[in-house]
Amino acid sequence: MGLFAAVWNPEPRASVTWGPLDDRWYTDDLGFAFDRDSAIGSGLVLSAESILRCGTVLAGVRFLADAWAMCPATAYRATDRGRVEDSGHYSQTLLRDPNAWQTDYRWQHMNMVRCAIWGNAHNEIRPARGSWAGELWPLDPGRVSIEDQRADGTLVYRYRPQKGEARQIPQERMLHFRGLSTDGVEGVKMYALIRNVVSIALAAEQHTAAFLRKGSRLSGLVTPTTPLEKEQRDALRASLNKDMGGASNTGSYGVLPFGVEVKTVASTNREGQLVELSDMQVGAILRFLGVPGVVAGYADKTATYASAKEFFESGGIKHCVLPWVTNFEAEVSKALLVRGDGRQIKYNLGVLLRSSTKETYAALMTAIGRPFMTGNEGRRIIDLNAVDGDPSMDQCVLPKNTGPDPEPAGGAPEPAAPPRRGRPAPATDYEDARSRGWQFALDASARVVRRELAALRDRAPMAARDPEGWREWLVGYYAHHVEHVVDVLHVEEAVARSYAEKQRDTILAEGLAVCESWHETIPYRLASLAYGD
Repeated sequence: MGLFAAVWNPEPRASVTWGPLDDRWYTDDLGFAFDRDSAIGSGLVLSAESILRCGTVLAGVRFLADAWAMCPATAYRATDRGRVEDSGHYSQTLLRDPNAWQTDYRWQHMNMVRCAIWGNAHNEIRPARGSWAGELWPLDPGRVSIEDQRADGTLVYRYRPQKGEARQIPQERMLHFRGLSTDGVEGVKMYALIRNVVSIALAAEQHTAAFLRKGSRLSGLVTPTTPLEKEQRDALRASLNKDMGGASNTGSYGVLPFGVEVKTVASTNREGQLVELSDMQVGAILRFLGVPGVVAGYADKTATYASAKEFFESGGIKHCVLPWVTNFEAEVSKALLVRGDGRQIKYNLGVLLRSSTKETYAALMTAIGRPFMTGNEGRRIIDLNAVDGDPSMDQCVLPKNTGPDPEPAGGAPEPAAPPRRGRPAPATDYEDARSRGWQFALDASARVVRRELAALRDRAPMAARDPEGWREWLVGYYAHHVEHVVDVLHVEEAVARSYAEKQRDTILAEGLAVCESWHETIPYRLASLAYGD
């Protein structure tokens, strides 16, 4: 054939021109395309979004996202009697209302989906509502990368928006959730790790769909007993498609002309063990995602209702959801709280263990009837208002067999007589007590100042990189520092506020260098305020 004949009459070619022994058939990607630039006509283009076409991946990711999204975030403040909820703290307000277009449920749901698939979820911390951290803006993980690590160890992110120029975001303005990580800096892209096993599952689904579209007919060859002309071949093909093709003709009989014989050249689904293959892929995907099979409708054949419930509570909550939530609590606390201020952020996992009303009430009555929970705390779990005016509802009720000993038969003992009023204690005892009281006040003041200096040192790098952000943080910190001074030193709020404002104004006027001698001088001034001198 000449050159022009080859140009005007090209030979038909398949979309894949590899030979049967080409090494590309045996690559790690199994011959499936995972980006649009390398598509080879298989129709399986896997990405972070299209991987959700796999039903098992969708079920596992949805379970993780639904579980965390139902857990509300709560800020707690440490006190002498334990931790108490700090509902007015900016961190709790921010996490329960992250931005103008998302609820806390939708925001947590989306971040979990991104962590489970991308391995990373990025949120820019933006000032608003009079606070340095007023909104959390989700960023597309495909457009965020880590550009540099500064001398103090903090990271610098680079964000490339769809419109506009790329910009840098420092770590103090980024809330970064990470999944599985090999370097501790970025999470591993999970959709890239499981693409092979998902490709097999999707290929099996495509095969099943094509098999059903053809009316469950197997491919094969039609062998005539005698040579056929072109018109006869066309008539035979039309007769075969009419009588035996399509799902509507399943189970019917077909009559083919010209004495032909149909020979099957493909195996059935049973011979190909398609069901076993599907079960194997479902199990492999669930192991990658780390979720129990019961949440995806995949369980052992010997599993019962009781064992499935145990799988959900132990495997699904304890070993699957709890590690994620613990990771998120640490990231949120590091990004939004001041180090050493005695606060922490927790997500309430109790909502995942809600059962029937009978079981819930029985469990709460058991807890309330022992020194473990008060009546109002039990009412709060089931979303009932606290009972005011009844002091017993704020006390742990002891069982009767562990109460105080009954009164003796002769009646209750007479109360002890009040001490007699004598002359005042000697002057030496009075001065000694006053000296000890001053020392207590000085020690407490030193703890307050050490906590204050630790917070300033933690945020000191921001003063040079982001002066405006540093000023916003400083004002917000000392506004909340007033409450800590009142709790520790038991002074009037006006006195604590005057102290905090003076400290703030001194730093703004003279810079951080003025803090170098505070550990020696400020405790005495603060103790004097507390002691009343």
